[in-house]
Amino acid sequence: MTAKSVYEYINSMRSDLNRMEAKGIVDSSFINKIDTLDSELTGMKQFWINQKAVSVRSAFVFHTAMHNAKLVLGKMKERFKNVDETGDNP
Repeated sequence: MTAKSVYEYINSMRSDLNRMEAKGIVDSSFINKIDTLDSELTGMKQFWINQKAVSVRSAFVFHTAMHNAKLVLGKMKERFKNVDETGDNP
């Protein structure tokens, strides 16, 4: 996936979240989308680790952004997985 398509995928996920909120339901298949995005971010993280065309400082900023996004996705996934037990609104 290109950076642009990752951005479009995230927008699609946002639309799904808005739809779930409007309907008052939680679609557990959303976990698959979280997993897909997590996988893409893993690849992007590795890209910045291997990147030699930019300074280490610049690469570190992007790598850290991907890492932090993965942490957020992990929390999202847990909330979606446990929604039936907690009754929480992820």
